[in-house]
Amino acid sequence: MNGLDQIATWISENEALFSGLAAIVALIAIVPAALRPILRRRATSNAILETGPGAAPAGTGTTRPEESAGRPRLAVFPIEVTGGNDDLLTAAEIVTVELTTLLARSRGCEVISRRSSSVFVESGKATREAGSELDVRYVVEGELRSTATGLRILSSLIDTTRDKVIWSDSFETRSDDIYSVSQALAERVASHLGIELTRAEVVHSRRRPRSRAARDLVLRARGIQFDEGLNRDSFARATELLEEAIAAEPDDADAHGYLALLLALSQLFGFNEAGDEHTGKVLHACRRALEIDDPSSDVLGYVGCAYCDIKRYEQGLPLLERAVELDPSNAQAKAALGTAFVGLKRFEEGAAWIEDALRLTPAYKGNATWATVLVGAYLRLGRPDDAEASIAQALRCDPTFFPAHLVAALVAVSKGDPETAERHVLEARRINPELDEGTVSRFLGRRAAGLLGQWIGAEATPA
Repeated sequence: MNGLDQIATWISENEALFSGLAAIVALIAIVPAALRPILRRRATSNAILETGPGAAPAGTGTTRPEESAGRPRLAVFPIEVTGGNDDLLTAAEIVTVELTTLLARSRGCEVISRRSSSVFVESGKATREAGSELDVRYVVEGELRSTATGLRILSSLIDTTRDKVIWSDSFETRSDDIYSVSQALAERVASHLGIELTRAEVVHSRRRPRSRAARDLVLRARGIQFDEGLNRDSFARATELLEEAIAAEPDDADAHGYLALLLALSQLFGFNEAGDEHTGKVLHACRRALEIDDPSSDVLGYVGCAYCDIKRYEQGLPLLERAVELDPSNAQAKAALGTAFVGLKRFEEGAAWIEDALRLTPAYKGNATWATVLVGAYLRLGRPDDAEASIAQALRCDPTFFPAHLVAALVAVSKGDPETAERHVLEARRINPELDEGTVSRFLGRRAAGLLGQWIGAEATPA
């Protein structure tokens, strides 16, 4: 076990590991949840929390503004209670309010007023009628129960167009403080719902004829990266689609922000020539994304990661902090912020933020990225056992995440296990056929590339 300490040296000598993984956190780990705003175009107002004076009630048939017509509408029904007492009823109300607020903040969907949702539920009508009555595509339901140590919530997401439960899960917290435990439950549910809403919207989008609208082009670009992973061809095609989206809708902040991230990441992987011209394109996309409207938590996350990836931490870090402030349920933004802190060698803060993100989405595939970053932080903090457990967790979450295999290979080398190291390197090479010593050097540093070079070279394929 002490052998893990040996790889702490190359971690302290090379920031490339953390810079690269910061971008991957945004691309792989953020992609599933960050697809929340894929149908968002520049909105004329924030999502509705309460029906204001003069606003059209849900279900009146009033035509919504064209700018927001593509965004799915959602209703959060009041959380029910089992074996209710005053404390449990209060907790259920807090969870309902917090969950509604967090989902509305993402601006990836329109959340109708709590008043309209409550009136519908009180009417006793079936959930399937909410689609026509409230003009919503999705309904969130939940039931809160007391446990011996805290609270448990059972939550479901229902597609009203098919009257089908498309996601359901339970979450539990331990605390005597009703407010804090209720807020924690709301954040966990909101984080998972962001991912599940994304998946549902991708399904809906695939049923529609392809269009050249900006929102559909951005969706297709993200779909390429999510389905095909990190390679030269997928980056090129996704970038082309984003440029088309910007041409169709110059004021689409999501397109600019996501383009900035892809450009920064493609430079890191060597898919584009590094230089002033390419860096200038990254900076231009960052600036345009921030200039448009009031950037969402997701856009701030894209741009913040892009800045950090080109070593502009002084610009990227405040954006990531703002992203988390805007949406505390954005686990991906928290992980990106933690990764940035690790890149700045603020290991205590970095580890704490990433651990918080992992708690929000413990079953999420993108956790492989965050757990891989934690390896470096734990080693620098003198926690080798946690480091080994973290890389094991990364591989359990996503065995196709090739950087995790590279880090696992380094851990194996430090423990005097070349056979395991070779196996992980060969697997990383199988997943990413373009992997070479140059990429590993940019990613993990020259020393790491030297340690793994014998296996990378043996698997290299002609260009």
